[in-house]
Amino acid sequence: GDWSSDVCSSDLGQDDETVIAELLPLPGIGRWTAEMFLMFALARPDVFSLGDLALRQGLTRLHPDAPGAEVLGRWSPYRTLAARYVWADNARVKAGGEPV
Repeated sequence: GDWSSDVCSSDLGQDDETVIAELLPLPGIGRWTAEMFLMFALARPDVFSLGDLALRQGLTRLHPDAPGAEVLGRWSPYRTLAARYVWADNARVKAGGEPV
């Protein structure tokens, strides 16, 4: 069958790392893609992809003196929402606006 419907139907109750482990063997799917799938297709609330360059840069810019793991720990269980804010802030800075 269609891999996406197989994963979507079988992911109920599975933790994020289990879903990622199911996706990684598929051709062309890496951790970043699996994390984006969790965030956008499955609407998982607590995903922050350190494989995303813009998220890493934004995290460093917003919290230059704090370890990333410490900041991400404080953002749990809402790291997906935090990622959206970091992406939005990055876009504003890139367009010439002031950072948060």
